[in-house]
Amino acid sequence: MECVHYPVMNNEVIDYLKIRERSLVVDCTVGVGSHAVKMLEAMPSHGRLIGIDKDEESLRVRRRA
Repeated sequence: MECVHYPVMNNEVIDYLKIRERSLVVDCTVGVGSHAVKMLEAMPSHGRLIGIDKDEESLRVRRRA
């Protein structure tokens, strides 16, 4: 089963976070990673993203992607 999710307000989220060099971003509702992917794309080198979610199935879907 392929899960497709289109995150809303992507640009606003990225602008709000002000991701910079060596940023540490924690996404506590990572789900299938839609916002997380955009955060990683915006992240300069040496940044780190930690994704957490209570929904284990969403995390399994993300790991397979």
